[in-house]
Amino acid sequence: MAVALPYIAVAATVAGTAVSAVGAIQGAAAQQQAAQYSAQVAKNNEQIANQNAAYAIQAGEAKAAQQSLLNREQQGRVRAAAAASGLDVNSGSASDLQETQREVDTQSVANIEHNSAMTAYGYRTQAT
Repeated sequence: MAVALPYIAVAATVAGTAVSAVGAIQGAAAQQQAAQYSAQVAKNNEQIANQNAAYAIQAGEAKAAQQSLLNREQQGRVRAAAAASGLDVNSGSASDLQETQREVDTQSVANIEHNSAMTAYGYRTQAT
């Protein structure tokens, strides 16, 4: 019986090593699957962020176009009001007022475009 003890100990050691190896292999496979899953999630998030950036630009362009139409309407009202007051709309303060209105309107459209570009930039930074 004393002679069999070393063999049992060696067998137990070999079995323990085999179990550890199998566990390590399974652990590595699980880690690989988790890494692949995380990579796919990151890729999906990148696509979504890029789509959101494109949508932000499109929405900004639509909003800027709408604001431009409203601005032209306002410019027409300013010109009509000046003309209804008997002012020469092509000179003097009436002309200056119209020019100021155009500048304000141009700035409002530029602000809309800038804001949509910044929103898109935010989405693009999420994509990286």
